[in-house]
Amino acid sequence: MKNRLAQFIEKQKQTKEKALVVFFTAGYPNMDATEKLILASVNCGADIIEIGIPFSDPVADGPTIQYASEYALKNGATLAKALLVVKKVRVKTQVPIVLMGYMNTFVAGGAKKSFTSISDVGVDGVIIADIVPEENKAVEGILKKYNLAQSMLIAPNTSAKRMSAIANKTTGFVYVVSVSGVTGARKGFSVDITNYLKKTKAVIANRARYVGFGIGSAKLAKELAPFCDGVIVGSALINIIKEKYPKNTWLNNVCNLIKNIKKAIK
Repeated sequence: MKNRLAQFIEKQKQTKEKALVVFFTAGYPNMDATEKLILASVNCGADIIEIGIPFSDPVADGPTIQYASEYALKNGATLAKALLVVKKVRVKTQVPIVLMGYMNTFVAGGAKKSFTSISDVGVDGVIIADIVPEENKAVEGILKKYNLAQSMLIAPNTSAKRMSAIANKTTGFVYVVSVSGVTGARKGFSVDITNYLKKTKAVIANRARYVGFGIGSAKLAKELAPFCDGVIVGSALINIIKEKYPKNTWLNNVCNLIKNIKKAIK
């Protein structure tokens, strides 16, 4: 049976609608807020929820998400606590949920045990930011057993041959990193990005391609949407939380950006 993420991607192939993936760090600013963010985001138009599991050495993350991870870790955030949040929201929504983390996060307590727990609460897929196709055999069998999709990353310096190899290992969506660098909201992109996205479409025709890293506004999302299947927004949302929480309007401020981006990519 296909999980929720696979079902969404299959439906998307028919509707041609652009996907909006929103990212939050589990436990930032706290676990109760994470639960509220997930449910509010779905109501505001998010198609897929990506939950970052805080890690002490997040090599792919820029200052904003590093800050959120450090903050969450100091407050005692763990994979187990994040899964409790997923279990709670799963009663209220069937939106696809993906966890993003690093290999150590998922295997520290034993890979089989971790992925069993992840599947049991209703997670649909994982993104392991520091794994490469050559090392993927260690987890791909377990992920398949527990019906968890795996999304893998490509970057502007990824060769066409390697893009193809990564896409073949991907069972969820291909995470198209927009820049050669770390996460973080940006004001604009290089003029080369459209050529890069056209290249990914030519090489990866059989996988959904969602672009992330740096999409911080509806304007940027609208510029990239014609060249991909969806956009991923994270740091810009974390920045809003950092600035507005715990003011009464903090959740509305987050939702307003989500609504604006969703409208822009239609």
